[in-house]
Amino acid sequence: MALRVGLIGCGGIARAHWRGWQTLQQQGKARIVALADPVPASIDWFKKETGCTVAAADFREMYDRAELDAVDICLPHHLHCDAILAAVQRDIHWLCEKPLCMTLPEAGQIDAAMAGRSHLVGMSAHNQVFAPAVAEAKSLLNDGLLGKVYTILSQDCFILGAAPLGSLPGTVVPSPIQPGSWRASRATMGGGELIDTGYHPSYRLLFLAGAEPVNVAAVLGRYRHEQLEGEDTATVLTRFADGVTGLVRTSWAMELPHGQYQIHVTGERGQLFGTGGDLYFKPSRAREPSHYALPQVDTFAAEVGHFVECIEQKKTPIQSYKDGIAVLRMIRRAYESAGAA
Repeated sequence: MALRVGLIGCGGIARAHWRGWQTLQQQGKARIVALADPVPASIDWFKKETGCTVAAADFREMYDRAELDAVDICLPHHLHCDAILAAVQRDIHWLCEKPLCMTLPEAGQIDAAMAGRSHLVGMSAHNQVFAPAVAEAKSLLNDGLLGKVYTILSQDCFILGAAPLGSLPGTVVPSPIQPGSWRASRATMGGGELIDTGYHPSYRLLFLAGAEPVNVAAVLGRYRHEQLEGEDTATVLTRFADGVTGLVRTSWAMELPHGQYQIHVTGERGQLFGTGGDLYFKPSRAREPSHYALPQVDTFAAEVGHFVECIEQKKTPIQSYKDGIAVLRMIRRAYESAGAA
């Protein structure tokens, strides 16, 4: 029997998730049977795509009107905790977009609600652990390719707001984030860029390190998006119990530094680095790196497929809600270090 799924939040990121649900629907494994979003145009788009007839402006009404096995939560940050708790109270499996929630007290509520419910799958939507370079790097590190690891760099930098086609290189355009919108406000965002896009390089760092850091320090900046109450750029330095150091660089104000990669791991036997489907291994003293050209993966579809697989096989996700709490803990420590707690 196909899993009955509710989609909570039908904005832009939900359309990326839909690619995964569409495949599962075609396979007869899952189908979206209920929608929740206060924006009629967003609801209408998904009605046409899914054929779903149960739709509500509020997710609580959706929960009351539909019989559900699982939900996919794609809401603004400040609504994540309530939507998760409502799912757990109804014994419903859940997948939640990053960040898991905004604060550690909220994370504590989720953890307490999930206690004693080992049959429930609670998964953090950390799609980039399914990126080919990241997944292969993790496998190679587990196999000891680099020997002792020294340092891990994880970064995600881009200019938010593209210049129109035909613009000269270097053209600056206004920020697409509107003043007073939920992303501009600390109260609804939980911070700035670090707790949003910066969540990706943060969970990649912890995933590759296989641990949570013991020390965290950060500096924040706001260079391009002045309407934000939080930062648009962050640098986070970490140290792990085994001595490995980690660096997160993340920004909405600048591109990835030229010639650099999303992940770069250095160890006693060499370096492992890459982006997307390209991974490189440069042994110590080698003149040139070896190139792994990996098959492309739709990471959003992969995470949705993994979520359903975990429900079917009663197994723990590669990134459970516990991993989401660990990432949030690191980010909140970073904010505290930078005086922006």
